Amino acid sequence: MGRPKQFSYVITAMVVIGRSKESREKSRRFLQAVYDGGGKARTSEIRQRSGLSRSDIKYRYESLEEKGLISIAYDEEGVAGPNESAQKIAILTDLACEEIENKGLLQGGHYQPENATRDVDELAAQVDTLTKRVRAQEEQIEQLQRYITETVYRNISMLRWSIARLEIAVETDDRPLDSLDPSERISALKQRVKEFEVDHVTK
Repeated sequence: MGRPKQFSYVITAMVVIGRSKESREKSRRFLQAVYDGGGKARTSEIRQRSGLSRSDIKYRYESLEEKGLISIAYDEEGVAGPNESAQKIAILTDLACEEIENKGLLQGGHYQPENATRDVDELAAQVDTLTKRVRAQEEQIEQLQRYITETVYRNISMLRWSIARLEIAVETDDRPLDSLDPSERISALKQRVKEFEVDHVTK
């Protein structure tokens, strides 16, 4: 019972920088470019050092800030004219420095959160498998319920109806069955029931 608690602690203690291998690699390149600038870098410097596209850089400004790995400032002094906007500046946070220097954030596959991500993916796959099995069981239960409702109950009702008709046939005949020879009772009973069209008994 102790393993789930330990697993929960590992997941919450680590920062996952991307869902896919490609996404994690782009985030590393972004952070590496900022790290190489002494923990601070303008957008133009990040793009030059990392080779990332504008859209990739824009996305990582948002995602890495949300994860607490960078803070964002603006280079107001670098604005040359009134129609020019200030460049963003990415600044590594203390959390990012801790992850880079002590957990190998920039060291490819050695970064521990990847292992955590794989564990989460495996658990998600297991949950999907179990969910599919549960749904399959539910479908089988529904089919069984339909069979019972549509077939078994219907046959029981028809059998009860046939028994009722048989009772009527026996009670309304003037000649009691007890007066017949035992060898003739079955054929006589079938004949009486046949007259009342009780198919389930006469077949």
